[in-house]
Amino acid sequence: MPFLPLRMTLDALQALCPDVYPDWYERTYGPPSALYRDAPLNNCSVPGHAAAPAFGAFLQGYLRGKVLDLGCGPYAKPLYLADYPDALLSGLDPLPPFMPHPFEFAQGVAEFLPWPGDTFDVVITGTSLDHALVLDKVLSEIARVLVPGGRWVAWEHVGGHSERYDPYAGQFPGRDSCHLFKLGAWFVYDVAAHGLALERQQGEFYVFRRRNE
Repeated sequence: MPFLPLRMTLDALQALCPDVYPDWYERTYGPPSALYRDAPLNNCSVPGHAAAPAFGAFLQGYLRGKVLDLGCGPYAKPLYLADYPDALLSGLDPLPPFMPHPFEFAQGVAEFLPWPGDTFDVVITGTSLDHALVLDKVLSEIARVLVPGGRWVAWEHVGGHSERYDPYAGQFPGRDSCHLFKLGAWFVYDVAAHGLALERQQGEFYVFRRRNE
């Protein structure tokens, strides 16, 4: 299927939140993006990352059918999906790949997924959600592309009392050089508002199920 050019998706993203977009763009494509090239272990998808094997083990009970990895990274294939068939795997990342992906890949943003609704049995985010600009749009898109009853498996750092992220409120102070915000306890409630029910939590690993309609 044809994917929209990256420039078109970035323009659409900027139109959603024009005040915060420059900060997001700098964190995504500016100097912080070099961290993934110069210090690969900052990326949880490569061998040697301390926690990636644990996420891979957690995933094994949920991988089935068509799988989408949001924020799959610029390396060839995420470590936690090493044994999953390439023909059943799709990935999306805002960064261009450093090496070819062996599976279907789109360079873009999770606020505008280039796949039809009800496409994937499983969606994965591996420490990528806090890189998004418009979180509610990402959650809506995850629910849209999952089949009814499909699961979203998330590895996300959630802090108990961080301020709710509102990209529509104007300039946001930012969390650090790579992130605009930190997920807080409000995260699970926001997810539920998009038709995704929490099914399991194990530390920083979450499983949400799209409610049957």
